[in-house]
Amino acid sequence: STSGSFTGAATIGSAPEGNGVWFIRIGNGWSGSQGAYFSADISIYDLCLDVDPPGCTDPAGCNYNPAATVEDGTCDYVTCYGCTDVAACNYDVAFSIDDGSCEFESCAGCTDLEACNYDPAATIEDGSCLDECPCPGDLDGDGIIAVTDILLFLSDYGCDTAPCIGDVDGDDLTTVNDLLLLLSEFSEPCTP
Repeated sequence: STSGSFTGAATIGSAPEGNGVWFIRIGNGWSGSQGAYFSADISIYDLCLDVDPPGCTDPAGCNYNPAATVEDGTCDYVTCYGCTDVAACNYDVAFSIDDGSCEFESCAGCTDLEACNYDPAATIEDGSCLDECPCPGDLDGDGIIAVTDILLFLSDYGCDTAPCIGDVDGDDLTTVNDLLLLLSEFSEPCTP
């Protein structure tokens, strides 16, 4: 005779579904000529039934769930589509599927800090940089010294580490001298 306790887990391959009373028969494979007596108290703590998980089953969906076996109509085809080319002006790291919308013009311009027509907003070099400055006060390179040039100058005022965008006189500083030169040419068109 053996007494003691046994703790274990069992997987029931074809458990009935729904509410009700279920009977579980337990045996250990031992028998004897005198018979065998089993006494057991059984507690079921967790009962996990295989359920077909719902979700997006379309691999083209942004929220595709490879574990889902039942399509629930929640597939999203918008939030992950966009420009995925890191060199494009409208690149967005949030997009994982390229939709052909990449564009390379809105952020093109002169990216050379030393050039007269340096464009701080440009991220793609377009070959338009000018080494010779026909009009050093034209800070935005639009061919005329206007309010936008004054605003660019003011945003750079006090710069003492070259290259300084507002450096009109070429001394690698943005000072009052540059402002006076800028104002003396204000509203004048640049001549090549």
